[in-house]
Amino acid sequence: MAQALRESADSSSEQELRNALSRSYYSIYHAARVWVEREQGSLSHGKLQHAVQEKDPKVAEDIKALYRLREDADYNAEMLSRDYGGDIERFRLAVIEALNKARIVYRQILDEIYGQGAKG
Repeated sequence: MAQALRESADSSSEQELRNALSRSYYSIYHAARVWVEREQGSLSHGKLQHAVQEKDPKVAEDIKALYRLREDADYNAEMLSRDYGGDIERFRLAVIEALNKARIVYRQILDEIYGQGAKG
């Protein structure tokens, strides 16, 4: 679902773009839980970020940035006006950039889970 939302970002409304950010983050969150929970048990968002930090600081940094975007997308009604001056096209470009970063992070995590060359 996250991938389909990423692909439709070019023509999406503000709500759909926010949903794409949220879904994309959660695809990473669930993949990262598989990656680190093998060793640490069930983890919250913050603890998961810390566990990933121990394995790969760059991936942890990316997850943290995507988490902040997800929080804004889900809970901040003023996100578009506050951060993008109400400019939906500027927001769309930022979302597409974030979704592209999310795709890279997701694939990095899959590579860690399944070994190099994982597809997803």
